[in-house]
Amino acid sequence: MAFCDAVGETRLSIVSRETIGERGGLVLSNNLKSFYSERYIYGKNRREQKSGWRFIPNNLDGLGDFKALSSKARIYSGEDGFTISIPNPKIGVSDLSEVLRLYQKHSRIDGNAASFSDLGLRVESSKGAITIQTGSPESIIRVMPALMEERLLILETEETERFPSIIIRLAMPEEDACTLKAIYGNPPLSYRWLRCSNLPGFELTPKIIHAIGRWCRPHSDWLSHFTKLL
Repeated sequence: MAFCDAVGETRLSIVSRETIGERGGLVLSNNLKSFYSERYIYGKNRREQKSGWRFIPNNLDGLGDFKALSSKARIYSGEDGFTISIPNPKIGVSDLSEVLRLYQKHSRIDGNAASFSDLGLRVESSKGAITIQTGSPESIIRVMPALMEERLLILETEETERFPSIIIRLAMPEEDACTLKAIYGNPPLSYRWLRCSNLPGFELTPKIIHAIGRWCRPHSDWLSHFTKLL
C-alpha cells in the first residue's frame, strides 16, 4: 500500500523487535532496494528516515486477538433479570474503572434516547468480562422491547482516542444463554505500531475494510461498515 501510486511513499522502515524505540531497522525503497539504518552511535550507517512509513512491531499489543466481528458476547436471564456478558477487549486493569464509568454515562440502545441509568442498566466487570445488568423489575420491562426487536446496543465513551466502541445486536434469551453478535472498534491510539503520513486521494473500499476487519479490530470510524453484518 505504501508504494502504490495513490499513496506514493518512497520509504518504508521496519524496526527490529529486539530494540527499544522507533529508530533504526531495515529500510525498503519504492524501487525495491534496501539498506539497514543503525541505532548504534558509532554505526557506519546512521541515516535517519525523515519521510515515509515506519512499522514498529514492538508496539503491537494484542493485534489480531479481537477481530471486528465476534460471537462471544452472551445474554442470559436469571432471578435478577437480564445480564449481557462481553469479553474484555484488552482494556487494562488501571483503565477499567474509568471505562466502566464512561460506558455507563455515554452508552445507549439504538432508537432510544434514554441513558443506561434512565433505563436502570448497570455496567460492571465480572470474571474478566464487561457485564450489563438490569436491576429493578421496571428496568427489565424497559429493556424487553429492545431485546424482542433485536436492536443495537452501543457501548461508547467520549474518550474515542483511547477506548473502543462496542456494538451488539440484542436478542431475547430463552432458558439457556444466547450468543450475541458484536463489533469491536479500535481506538486510534492502538495504531502506535504504524507511523504513516496522510493518504490524500487514497480511499479504502468496503471490500478492503471488511478484509481488514476479519484480521483485526477496525478503526472506530469504520464501524458503520460492519453493523449491517450483525
